[in-house]
Formats: sequence, structure tokens, C-alpha cells
Amino acid sequence: MGWHDNKIHAMAFDNEKFELSFDIDYICKWEPKKKHILFWVAPATLIFTNVYDINISAYQPDLTILDIERDSPVTPKNAAHIEGPFEYDWIITTTSGEITFKAVGFRQLIRATPIRIRNQNFSLTERGGITF
Repeated sequence: MGWHDNKIHAMAFDNEKFELSFDIDYICKWEPKKKHILFWVAPATLIFTNVYDINISAYQPDLTILDIERDSPVTPKNAAHIEGPFEYDWIITTTSGEITFKAVGFRQLIRATPIRIRNQNFSLTERGGITF
């Protein structure tokens, strides 16, 4: 999966489940044309599990993901109570800085059928607001 140029509309923290969620416009497909590129985009929720040690280096209201990396697999501190054999250092590089944290893994929920558009993201009105 790739998240390059995916817009982040909102972040949410679920302290009871130890989850960090991002409300994003997921670019499912880039479609090159002669004079421009069209994009197949859908509203989505990206959820990281068993999250802790969150750091946000910089924040501007207009966040777009440039890259997501994971590194340094280790046995989770609470391995007996969770699913997943490894915990990773995650780095989300955005247009405004980095969001880093430790997490076991992620899941992504696509909340609508992708739509073919000229832009890489929707306005809040077009996507029906912020949803997790």
C-alpha cells in the first residue's frame, strides 16, 4: 500500500484501545492521461494499533502524507496481551513535519466507493465531513 499525497483531514486518539486513527483521502489509483493525471480517491480511516510514544514534530492545518515507514521490529512490551509478534517504530512524513510513534500494526477502512477526480483529495463538503 502507498499513501503518498494522501490528505489527512483529522487525527483521533482512542486511549482505551490504544489506537491512533487518521481520517484521510486515500488515492486508490493514479490514472495518467495525455495532459493530466486523474485520481481514484475514497474517504478512508487509517488505524494504527497498540500505539504509544506519539510525537508530532510540526503541525499545520493542511497535512498531506509524503511517506509512511516502519522500522526496528522488536517484541512488544505487552506481547502476552496483544495480537502481533512485532512492534515497530512508525514514521509518517508529511508536508509539515513528522508524526512518529510505536505500534504493532495497522488496518485501513475504505468508507466509500472510489471516485475518479482531477484532484488528489476532496473538500470536506465533498467527502461528507470528518468521519472515523
